[in-house]
Amino acid sequence: MCVHQETNGKAIYCPIRALGRRVVHLCQQGAAKSCFLSTFYHEGKKFDVIGEDVSKGLKMAATLLDYPEIELIDTHSLRCGGANALALSGYSDTQIQKMGRWRGATFKEYIREQIACYSEGMTTKMKHNFRFVNVHGNAYHDVTSTCVLSDYDWE
Repeated sequence: MCVHQETNGKAIYCPIRALGRRVVHLCQQGAAKSCFLSTFYHEGKKFDVIGEDVSKGLKMAATLLDYPEIELIDTHSLRCGGANALALSGYSDTQIQKMGRWRGATFKEYIREQIACYSEGMTTKMKHNFRFVNVHGNAYHDVTSTCVLSDYDWE
């Protein structure tokens, strides 16, 4: 599979440079071209990072950060977190879907913006004075006064 990624210009925290370091490490150890990028060598011995290793690492980090619901943290949290990070950075649904290799719209369930993002301007919009109209019988009749309690100031 080929996934396009651009450099961010950082010496250590660049995904392209990190990938390059992985390839150099594997070449220096004489790894087969068919080995996974998650393969690593320590003191000449080959190891493979597996999902369980990543899960344990995530749970350990959550514990150190005093996360309240550690049982909810797992490898899928990375996909959810990635979708959230992209959404909060302003990327479109299509871009998020392609970058995360989401086949459908499931990723939208994982995008959790702060409630302030959803409610911004809501109270102002809620006080809008709507005009209610009866269009029955092909006639236009403003029926606002019969629908709205006069005790309230709607303006």
